[in-house]
Amino acid sequence: MTVIEQLLREMDENPEAAERLVRRLAVGLVRDSTAAALTLEALLSRAATRDDIERLERRLDRIEARLEGLTRWMIGLLVTIWATLAAILVPIALRLPG
Repeated sequence: MTVIEQLLREMDENPEAAERLVRRLAVGLVRDSTAAALTLEALLSRAATRDDIERLERRLDRIEARLEGLTRWMIGLLVTIWATLAAILVPIALRLPG
């Protein structure tokens, strides 16, 4: 078993010790300017930019517009179906005896 596997197993078995280790690593990371810069660069590379957000908003606007169009189409279709049924059934109902 490798040292890393032993460490991971120990961290699973002792969550308090794992938390202490993470805190110490975080403090060391902040103190080491190179490690801090690399970490910040890695985080920034995964962060969404303003352009990403604007692109997503435009895409959501297009999807919303399409859904509104489909909703209107479906309502129109349902109204047409009901009007057709009424046009067929009302005369039939008026001709029934009784």
